[in-house]
Amino acid sequence: MEQSNVYRIRPKFDYVLFFSIWALVLIGILMVYSSSYPIGIKEKNNGTYFFMRHLVFILIGTIAMFIAMVFPLKILRKYSGFIWLMTVGLCVIPFLSSPIENTYRWINVFNKFTLQPSDLLKVSAALHFPTILSKKRRSDVERLVFSLGFIGFNVGLVYLQRDLSTALVIAAALFVMYFVTTMKLGEAFVYAMAVPVGVFYIANRGFRSNRIKAFLDPFSDSLNVGWHTIQGMYAVANGGLWGVGIGNSIQKYFYVYAAYSDYAFAIVVEELGFVRAALILLCYIFISFKFITYGFKMMDTFTSTFLVAVGTYIGFQSLVHMGVVVNAIPSTGITLPFISYGGTSILAYFTMVGISFNILNHCPRRELK
Repeated sequence: MEQSNVYRIRPKFDYVLFFSIWALVLIGILMVYSSSYPIGIKEKNNGTYFFMRHLVFILIGTIAMFIAMVFPLKILRKYSGFIWLMTVGLCVIPFLSSPIENTYRWINVFNKFTLQPSDLLKVSAALHFPTILSKKRRSDVERLVFSLGFIGFNVGLVYLQRDLSTALVIAAALFVMYFVTTMKLGEAFVYAMAVPVGVFYIANRGFRSNRIKAFLDPFSDSLNVGWHTIQGMYAVANGGLWGVGIGNSIQKYFYVYAAYSDYAFAIVVEELGFVRAALILLCYIFISFKFITYGFKMMDTFTSTFLVAVGTYIGFQSLVHMGVVVNAIPSTGITLPFISYGGTSILAYFTMVGISFNILNHCPRRELK
């Protein structure tokens, strides 16, 4: 009898992956303290205001992570549809009130904090999509229709909130989940070619056209639409190889917009330098690669596609954020996972990491001999 070169191994905890994630979290704590201090003084008369809130978010996220690490996966699978519908409902709530910063991204909770439900939709969509993918269909066309319908609904809902960046991140993860289960390279090529065209068309409509102009030639209107792009690049250039030192950033003093969230990587490069920033980039690539690799080794659709989605979320969103800072792509307004300030984003990513380690700790996987 011919022996297989694949064998099944028992689940085990990946300490290197776990502590790589926490290394980014600790870097984020330092950088939020530094980058948010000036705006804390200006807006709240307290330099540590945003830093202390960030610590609270980290604490809540950590609790959510450890709960997710031990929560029964069978229950998550069974009620994934209900969880998804709950987050869809949360995404609808912003449309019932006045827009915040000309968008419908946030829910104002008692004027104490805001909740961004699209971040929670990332988690629930990744949880529920495997159920749709694993159901038996009468034909490949039916499978395609149901899959694209689910993707289109989630992406369209977030796009209507005027949050193109999050919509693209969700689209990337869900499309990768779909192709992992079908493995049809022809379809993948068609969609890969169609997506940039669609994004360029959407981005050239309305207020987003200014971001395209700032991307193509920021210095043509350096005091208006090109300001954020230019200041982000100045921060990167100012950092040099080894940085100006933690706490010594110049650009965080109201030059770089949202220095502690949407442009967090600009201050990271300025204070830590290109060499350390490159190591942070490699850390993101490692984390993303590990989750995706584990996904391909899992033995069922739910665990496989969810891990691939988490790896795609982390890798794609971090690259988009960094690309904006160095003007490799147009400005989008999206956080850097584990490093940027942002309560809902922290909660979402910590929860996804918790579920992922739950899978790695309890579900067997395939390995090559």
